[in-house]
Amino acid sequence: MSEIDLSYKRALARGDLDQPFDTIVIGSGAGGLTTAALLALDGQRVLVLERHAVLGGCLQAYHRNGFEWDVGLHYMGEVQRKNSGLARLFAKVSRGQLEWAPMPEVYNRIVVAGKAYDCIAGTEAFKDQLKTYFPTEVRAIDQYVELVLQANRAAKGFFSERALPQTPADAVSTSAQQAFAPFSQRTVLEVMNSLTDNAELKAVWCGHYGDYCNSPAEASFAIHAMVVGHYLDGASYPVGGAPRIAQTLADTVRAAGGHCLVAADVASLIVKNERAVGVRMADGTCMEARQVVSAIGIQQTMPLLKDNQTPETQELAAASRSLGTTQCYAVLNIGLDAANGELGMHAGNVWVHPTNDLPGNLRR
Repeated sequence: MSEIDLSYKRALARGDLDQPFDTIVIGSGAGGLTTAALLALDGQRVLVLERHAVLGGCLQAYHRNGFEWDVGLHYMGEVQRKNSGLARLFAKVSRGQLEWAPMPEVYNRIVVAGKAYDCIAGTEAFKDQLKTYFPTEVRAIDQYVELVLQANRAAKGFFSERALPQTPADAVSTSAQQAFAPFSQRTVLEVMNSLTDNAELKAVWCGHYGDYCNSPAEASFAIHAMVVGHYLDGASYPVGGAPRIAQTLADTVRAAGGHCLVAADVASLIVKNERAVGVRMADGTCMEARQVVSAIGIQQTMPLLKDNQTPETQELAAASRSLGTTQCYAVLNIGLDAANGELGMHAGNVWVHPTNDLPGNLRR
């Protein structure tokens, strides 16, 4: 990606932005780039604008003293199955240029008070391994995995329905919503407490809650189940690192005549007839398109509508402010000049907890 000039300022000076675009996408994270690539494959000329100096959001990496660290992505589920929806989506938006390396069979290792528990790829293997650790909890383990699978089936129907155009019927509770509600409206711990009193088992089930960045006492069981289900068959890592995902998607956008630019600070949206049709940049430049997609989250998007306030946008802004945030993390990256084998290190993820009271650990 370093060989391609991504500078918004220089693209503007060259006249690259003079021709109209079909769609402008704000933000170059995984969601923004995937949207842009899909539109490009549909024949659209797309402009992706990224405020940061690097494309990719959590797909980027950085280098220090010869070491490279990813800032976000550390494993991906489902892609090892070539016929899975996610594998086919990545193959499509990357035009087949993205490859995946399988992680070890033990993709997660949960350590609780010094004792290690392995999560093994494959639904039956996952259950069988847990049962060796907790032989008196066979029934609870079977029930837990079945609830995870049920929640994932319900989620597919729910989110498929939510992706459809809005209609007056949205105000009516549908069967898809009713099927999803029992999983989405209970916390992780509420569901687990209904299955077992074994605090150690519950800590193992929740041991990788950092994947969804919220305490098991607060997070919805639905998001927990979708994360667990995502990795049940194992995990992989992109060949070339997480930035390779951003690079291949940006290449797809450029192949259709579009641009992905950095240091491109959008100040506000241009709205005509209640539709966003362009952006006004921090330098005052205005660019219009048939449509605008914001991929930076609702709380960051609402301020871009500051020049187009209506009762609806004000109500939406107030609702977005009430959402709160997930947990924040301080990250320490360490470079070790030796291979995993030399150091005797496990190649999967290791999640370490001082006690089996995970919410209590957070409070402390």
